[in-house]
Amino acid sequence: ARRVRAQQGIKENFLAGVRRSFRYLPHIEQIFEAEGLPHQLVYLPHVESSFNPVARSHVGASGMWQFMRGTARSYMKVNRVADQRFDPLISTRAAARLLKYNYSQLKDWALAITAYNHGLGSMRKAKRRYGDYATIRENYLRRSFGFASKNFYPEFLAVVEISDSLSHYFPNVAKDPLWEFQEITLPKALRLTTFSRQFNIDLVTLKALNPGYHSSVWQGQRLVPAQYPLRLPVDRDAQQIIAALGASREEIQEVTLAQKAIGRKEQLVLTSLRTFFQRRQALRQLLASQRAGVSETAASPNAEDRERLLALEWT
Repeated sequence: ARRVRAQQGIKENFLAGVRRSFRYLPHIEQIFEAEGLPHQLVYLPHVESSFNPVARSHVGASGMWQFMRGTARSYMKVNRVADQRFDPLISTRAAARLLKYNYSQLKDWALAITAYNHGLGSMRKAKRRYGDYATIRENYLRRSFGFASKNFYPEFLAVVEISDSLSHYFPNVAKDPLWEFQEITLPKALRLTTFSRQFNIDLVTLKALNPGYHSSVWQGQRLVPAQYPLRLPVDRDAQQIIAALGASREEIQEVTLAQKAIGRKEQLVLTSLRTFFQRRQALRQLLASQRAGVSETAASPNAEDRERLLALEWT
């Protein structure tokens, strides 16, 4: 009986985590499979945060995978622009790498999982002195190796048992919808407030898809640097947006000039092309064939023309 612990509210909290888990599990499974990790590890957030991507502990661990700031900086960005501990997928990739590294050092999944909570250095010392997990759990007497660390692996085994037999323990459980999005890599630094207006994507929607960015980013106070990820709603054409964002001033002038030069028939031909660079080449060819009929003023796009082109939908 002394090995059994009960606490009111745990079942309800766990069930809420089960509902949330359906939103993220397919993505987590894909990431962990790519890293060659055991499938059961995808259930670890049940122990860490109940699959809550904005969870915070009293000691400073944050996000679905409960990274401390110092550890997080070795695996993801934690700076003035972003705290990627709060990004469910980026933090999942980081957790996969950390778990994989722990196992490479300890050669035992019970120890690697315990090290995720307690720290790799301490578990190395414990392994050298006591050997296997069961002996460590019973005999490793350190103040830091308290209730939470000692019971982290048993709690994980419990959630694996429940998750693998979910219909038995929680029949007819409600499921949150899958988190759907498409992701681009920003070709240049930009303000997300400007991006939101330019492409008519609600800022609240963008924030929900990109929870790792700080509030200063959403208030327009900071630029998001080039090469940072940005998730978009699934109903937007990501390639069109990348093309518009990547267009240089010279390309904008060239495309604007060609648009003024060509007629409806040629524009319909252009819409069948698949990529921005194909379209650009086609525009150059059309421009060359019709240059004689273009007015001089058309070669100098004004601010309105430039803004329209940047937000242009190419299909």
